[in-house]
Amino acid sequence: MNLLEHFKNLFDQHELWEDEITLKRYEYLKVQGAANTNLYYVISGSLRAYIIDEFEEHTIRLGYKDNLVAAMVSFITEQPTNLYLQTLKKTRLKVMSKARLMEFINADADRIQAWSRFL
Repeated sequence: MNLLEHFKNLFDQHELWEDEITLKRYEYLKVQGAANTNLYYVISGSLRAYIIDEFEEHTIRLGYKDNLVAAMVSFITEQPTNLYLQTLKKTRLKVMSKARLMEFINADADRIQAWSRFL
């Protein structure tokens, strides 16, 4: 079992997911200038992370079924960023706040070590 599967199973076993949302095709999960400190698990669908410079869009990451997705810089710094997260088709996501995640991770030394390896 890889670390992604390990954490997904732990999150499910401990019922850490706080919400489940469904977004339509091309709907935004995060827009430029906003902070987003949630962690998402893609149940179905797909999304992209992109930035816009003065000339064009640059897709920097894709998220698919069974992936964990976050606006990583915003997740870590808790500050707004220039990143957009947009669905590419209808997408269902499980949602967990950073506060809940970090409380769970920091409660156990083995989890801290595994989370560090995962990142």
